Amino acid sequence: MQISPELIIRGLKNEFQDFTLLSSEKNDFSTMKLSGICSIDTETVIRNGTLYLMDPGCDLLVNADLIKRLKKSDAVICTLNRMADEFEQHCISYICFIKNMVSGDDTNFLGHHFYNRVFHSIYDIFQQYQTWQQNLYLAVENDDIQEMMDYSVPIFAKSIYVANKNQEYLAASGPCLDYSGSGSQVPLETFNYLKNEDYIKPSFNNQEPFLYPAGILNSDALCRDIFVNGEFFCRIIIIDELGNESFSPGDYELIKILCNALQLLINQNYQTASEDNGNSKKSSSLISLFNQIISNERVEKSQLDSALLRNGWLKDEGCYIGYLLLDPSNIQDKSTLYYCRYIEKKFVGVYSIERNDHLILIIQESIYPSLDKFFAEFILFIRDCNFRFGVSNRCSNFMQLSFYYLQAVIAVNQGIQRNETIWCHKFADYAFNYLLQEACHEMPAELLCAPELIVLKNYDRRKKTDYYLTLKTYLDNHRNATQTAKELYIHKATMVYRLKRLKELTGIDYDDKDKMLYLHLSCKILEID
Repeated sequence: MQISPELIIRGLKNEFQDFTLLSSEKNDFSTMKLSGICSIDTETVIRNGTLYLMDPGCDLLVNADLIKRLKKSDAVICTLNRMADEFEQHCISYICFIKNMVSGDDTNFLGHHFYNRVFHSIYDIFQQYQTWQQNLYLAVENDDIQEMMDYSVPIFAKSIYVANKNQEYLAASGPCLDYSGSGSQVPLETFNYLKNEDYIKPSFNNQEPFLYPAGILNSDALCRDIFVNGEFFCRIIIIDELGNESFSPGDYELIKILCNALQLLINQNYQTASEDNGNSKKSSSLISLFNQIISNERVEKSQLDSALLRNGWLKDEGCYIGYLLLDPSNIQDKSTLYYCRYIEKKFVGVYSIERNDHLILIIQESIYPSLDKFFAEFILFIRDCNFRFGVSNRCSNFMQLSFYYLQAVIAVNQGIQRNETIWCHKFADYAFNYLLQEACHEMPAELLCAPELIVLKNYDRRKKTDYYLTLKTYLDNHRNATQTAKELYIHKATMVYRLKRLKELTGIDYDDKDKMLYLHLSCKILEID
């Protein structure tokens, strides 16, 4: 589960009350998302969405390359030293512990014992929120709204109510519960106020969290509405009845997570017949046929063609196959179905098939004639859910959907290996690399590639020369000797000499196009290996 640095700071303040925690002034911590904690030194590979705890004895700011990587990332440094000004100067996101001392020095708190204590405290904070999210989905499986609210009270440290459109409580949990009135309904005076207040009347067009206006209650209240089939179903109301702490942007993110889980529970129990029927264009029979073909089951082409026409597909219309890899924390029995239905409602022309840890999407070409148009609408959904998405080349033969599905899977796997911070991957961008990898499956790369390259590598190793690099760069530059000389920082005459020596050492014929292609592919294969 990803949480904001603000929530980390909130947890640390509760445990380390003898310290002041400073944080970046130039960064909005409420919009950042962190997924874990690691220690850091000058050799650490910086990953987005990670909190790095710096050992007091390590001075990271002497490493210019590390500073550059930190500035480009969404990572946050947690330091036990008085280095806030230095990190602020370098525009690096940070959390800094400052000891509140009346007398003496701060030598003890900078030791490894305190370092380990901070590390485990931050780790426990991440675990607390991760466990909470798991418990939310456990409550979904148990069909228990009250259980869900009970799990959530320690997270908010406030009372939580769920009231339906009749202002009756579906659940209530918390340390005080003064707001409960008679115990089953919202207090009358509050209800009379709410029903006349346009600002807080349920609106399907406004599903963001909001605060009750001051004066309605004796305490601050953060709310969000839940809808089913476009109609208001219930409202979550979180009230600071004990006056512990005002609501922060982190609470807004947490109530969204709670509402998403509650929405799942409600959807599986309160579906209407119209929702089960679905959009006529998203015919269950057509989706079933798509699924059978992708699963390599036999389907008659005439049957598929008839289903496509009935659902408004154009003659000779193609599609794209997408592979949506879900975040591990969201892979629950019911959550995949929820995302399936959400996509079909939100994105016209997209058919969704539910699998255990991913969704298969069939993207209709007439609605999205280019992938760029689809990505422009879909990217925000993927980013907000922390998913990864791979997409195939254009499919014109629906009887080969299983192969295009494989393309989408390859795009995700290859894309994550190359750059796990990118959300969307096209098979076309990784097809060549995949082709080279497949070529090496049956024998080692050195046995598959041109023997002339092995000769050059061995010669370079013995003589401390660069003939392999020269040939590779020459081929990369389409046999342009002038450009190759520039890239290698050598004189043109030296380049001419090297080309002559390459021919003497290996006997290669520069006019043999097939041989040049084989040599170039061999260089690429050796790079992958």
